[in-house]
Amino acid sequence: MGNLVRSRMFRQQFIIHSLYSIIILGLLFYQVGRQTIKELERQQMNLAQVYRDQLHNDLKGWYNAQKSTLTSFSLMLETMDDQTLQGEHASKLINRVLSAYPQIIDLVIADQSGTIVNHRNKTPTSSIGSISDRSYFQEALKNGESGGGFFANKKTGKLTMALSRRFNNHQGKTYVASLYVLFDAFLTNFALFSNAGFGSTFLLNTQGQVMYYSKNGDYITIDQKSLQGISFENSGFITLESNLNGSVSGAYFFMPELQIIALVVASPDLLVKPAQQLQIFVSILGFIAMLVSLLLSYWMTAQVYRPISELVHAVNQMAASNYNHKLTVQADGEIGVLIQSFNQMQEIVARRELSLKDTAQRDSLTNLINHGTFLELLGNAALTRSAVSLVMLDIDHFKAVNDTYGHQAGDLVLKRLAEILVNSLRDRDIVARYGGEEFAIIPYNTGYEPMLCERLRRNVELADFIYNGIKIPITISVGWSTIEITDKPDCDVLCPALIAATDEALYKAKKNGRNQVLQGKSLSSLGVISPVCDDPENLAG
Repeated sequence: MGNLVRSRMFRQQFIIHSLYSIIILGLLFYQVGRQTIKELERQQMNLAQVYRDQLHNDLKGWYNAQKSTLTSFSLMLETMDDQTLQGEHASKLINRVLSAYPQIIDLVIADQSGTIVNHRNKTPTSSIGSISDRSYFQEALKNGESGGGFFANKKTGKLTMALSRRFNNHQGKTYVASLYVLFDAFLTNFALFSNAGFGSTFLLNTQGQVMYYSKNGDYITIDQKSLQGISFENSGFITLESNLNGSVSGAYFFMPELQIIALVVASPDLLVKPAQQLQIFVSILGFIAMLVSLLLSYWMTAQVYRPISELVHAVNQMAASNYNHKLTVQADGEIGVLIQSFNQMQEIVARRELSLKDTAQRDSLTNLINHGTFLELLGNAALTRSAVSLVMLDIDHFKAVNDTYGHQAGDLVLKRLAEILVNSLRDRDIVARYGGEEFAIIPYNTGYEPMLCERLRRNVELADFIYNGIKIPITISVGWSTIEITDKPDCDVLCPALIAATDEALYKAKKNGRNQVLQGKSLSSLGVISPVCDDPENLAG
């Protein structure tokens, strides 16, 4: 060691290498840190936007569900006369609805003058109140329906939302049905975001007063200056002050139906904290690089460059939408914390991307996988199995259902049929909406197709399809085929052949009278083995 120290070349190389290492590492860490901070800040805003939109859709769905419940309830009341509306039958109906929907605290029926003629606790001796002075009653009486923000209940003092709808009973008299929901029931829609640790959620009224905030919201300051950036017409972004993390970005939306503003702030610890740790690490590394010997400097450089290069590569992979490049390098100190934090962030983004991909692969009406995804899964099955069966089914006279009952009834039939299919199959069986009123199934195992198809046909025939109290008779026609795979399959030829054979069997089942099961041609990867006779007596099961 003494000889090395006395060496002028060693001293020069040591100084040059040390200065070079300090400069290069300093610039590299500065650029990586700067770009990482920008990317993490952008991801923070994107994450807040994604969860804002998700929360907005959830709340709109919740509100529409309450309106739908009130509409269905009032439609049932329209069939009653005055005596029934004020009697025990209507009171029992109210209590059944309240039992089915625990978030609803009361249902009230009032006549045209506002006098309450029936409610959940009505008895022959109970007093009759009036809601004639309530704005929601007056608006419903005038415009047909009403709904607005939350108000303090006069009896309980709790925040309550009221929805009202005007209707005429079959005697032609006008009534108003009102539905009441507590604010506490509404707040359950915020639980997913808050409890998952993704950030904080706030609920404000139109005066800017905070009606609710999650447990993570104690560190966020909402002042009048921040509220000036909020628009009461659409959604947007604002900047808020955090007691722990300085300025943070928040995403909000205004919901006019409830007269509320929902504000979402992604947790700064989730994205910004790793960047702060990176800055601390760079400072420590620079200090160490100026004090250690050439050997220690070289060793430290090797230890530093590996995780940093991995981090840069992982950032580039994320930019290219590749979220499977997990950092596996072992490191201590701040770099180890940074790698752990980065991997956690990557997992969160990957789960979000997977959720979005799953949504794109599913039919929006039935929540079954869609046509394109089904074809991919059929090809995968052909590549990995020795035999593949395909079942295709079609709703009989579906056009008549739409023409007779309306397209909403048709949508209900499709969703109900999807539910029956899922409940009738095993978890490993694949079921998809193939298109229109046609569905397709890939059984996990072959050999029991006749029993499976007949069970599906019978379950649908015996099931109740009820729309607005009317039972719609629904049956299905089913065709199925099996292909034996004896060599390496050409999926571009094999899958269309299997689909064509199954579709032909389905067509014949419908042509032969519908509501039946018909087996199609037996195929192999070498070609068609033998066609099945067209006799309609050839029914599976």
